[in-house]
Amino acid sequence: MTVSPRHQQLASVIGWYGSTTTDDFGRAFEGSTKQPNGGVTVVVEVGFSEDYTSLCRSKDVWIDGHGVNVYNLVCLTESPRFINPTTEYGDIGDVDAAIALMDNSIDETLDLNLSNSRHALFLYQGHKWTGELKDAFIEIWRAGTSVSSKYDLIQNGHTCDDLPATLGIKISDLFPDNAWRAANIPDEVIPFNGTLYVQDLTQAMAATALDRFKRFIKKEEDEEAGKEVVEVEEVVVEA
Repeated sequence: MTVSPRHQQLASVIGWYGSTTTDDFGRAFEGSTKQPNGGVTVVVEVGFSEDYTSLCRSKDVWIDGHGVNVYNLVCLTESPRFINPTTEYGDIGDVDAAIALMDNSIDETLDLNLSNSRHALFLYQGHKWTGELKDAFIEIWRAGTSVSSKYDLIQNGHTCDDLPATLGIKISDLFPDNAWRAANIPDEVIPFNGTLYVQDLTQAMAATALDRFKRFIKKEEDEEAGKEVVEVEEVVVEA
């Protein structure tokens, strides 16, 4: 595909936030700091560690305080919510081997979830490392409007039958208004692959489960190592 100089010039004004913390907010939001999951002038925030109300407050900060055109809110419901294990894992032995076994268990559940369009919880060693991905939706907020567009992805633990093929976001939404007008090129709606996105959410839940297990088991290993050090020190003192 041939890229015209106008397209190249327009692309150069896109500023990719990535996951960098941003603090240059204006108006009533001076002093605020936010870290999006990603964004250009479309900001994406995923509600896994934040609830819906918090994400809506973030929407006001980004749109009113930073001047973004579109705020893309992704809200997930994990049920039941994750709670760290209260009992010890047991004799850990080879930590890498324990993690590998957990990884295999996660892969088996992941394969079942993907093949059945289900989003069951990830269980291992009698503990829930993530809850069921109960509900998920995307909400699109635009500057200057008080009404959002909502697109359901998962309901009651099942992938929705009518996944969206677009979120209504246009190419022009990615650019400041003056840059887009100066480009003088046709606008188009950006397609959205709902099926692939839901698969990505499912895989992200699996990765979260494994990460939680790794942190837990390595913390136990460190605590066990600390106990051994204390015991050795006590023996030295007594000697």
